[in-house]
Amino acid sequence: MIEGSEAHTTVSPHGFAFTKGDENPVLLEFETFDGTKKSASPEFLMAMLIRQQLKAIEAEIGKKPVSIGFCIFYDLNEKEENNVKIAIEKACELIKIKDFCFVPWK
Repeated sequence: MIEGSEAHTTVSPHGFAFTKGDENPVLLEFETFDGTKKSASPEFLMAMLIRQQLKAIEAEIGKKPVSIGFCIFYDLNEKEENNVKIAIEKACELIKIKDFCFVPWK
């Protein structure tokens, strides 16, 4: 997400490969629990992580959160930070979250 469409297409040490698709300049190819290979955009995978976090928050506080804030804890240059924010916005759009913001770290 940090590098945007300029991401490398090498195999990561975590076992997934980076590929390109017609609609997505970066796709992560991974093996699922049943052994089949799938690919998804970083934004889609982030959306799934956000959805699971929202479920955990709901279980903890007993109701759905009305808004969510994101804080980027890394020192990124302006381009990298913009790429991350765009990717998070796309992830939120995928799971129909409209009320979110970015919380400053420093």
